[in-house]
Amino acid sequence: MTDIATSTTRRPGRACNVCLLAPNLRTQLEQQLAAGVSISRLSRGRGAPSRHSIARHIRGGHLPQQIEERVLRLTGLDSVAVASRVLDIARRARTSALVAEEQNNHAALARAGDSELRALLALVAMRGPDATESEIEIDADSREIAKAVFTAARLDAHVAATIQAALRNAGHVHIADELSAFVSRISSQEIHP
Repeated sequence: MTDIATSTTRRPGRACNVCLLAPNLRTQLEQQLAAGVSISRLSRGRGAPSRHSIARHIRGGHLPQQIEERVLRLTGLDSVAVASRVLDIARRARTSALVAEEQNNHAALARAGDSELRALLALVAMRGPDATESEIEIDADSREIAKAVFTAARLDAHVAATIQAALRNAGHVHIADELSAFVSRISSQEIHP
């Protein structure tokens, strides 16, 4: 299919290079991710998938459930996670400023105000001047929803089919194809372990 905006051709349902590894190599790579080895370091190994392939494997919900949360926590430096963390920092700084003001502590108030300003400037640099707190929260929530959708699709073929149909109807055929390929790979791995 062709993306008119960028005039590039996309392959529907592109296979995950990590999932295509021999089972023992895939398990080893996933265990190293869970142990905190960086994606960049893993991608430098001989015959290893690229950084982007490993990141796509993680984002796509392809990890075994028992290590998925740990790996996501260790590698959670994507723009949504960073924006969410910076927003938390700005909120804590604001709370500290309010406490300092109530206590008439001008030095603490100035430090907290400076921290809040730095965090807000970082958000503007990352998200643009029109970004709102609610948009950042929606992005973070959307990420969690996407993980839940992939998990539900992995566990129930009927749920997967319903989600794929909804994505196609909304014009997101490439995401539906990716979900379809993911479910097919998981199903074939369960049949042929």
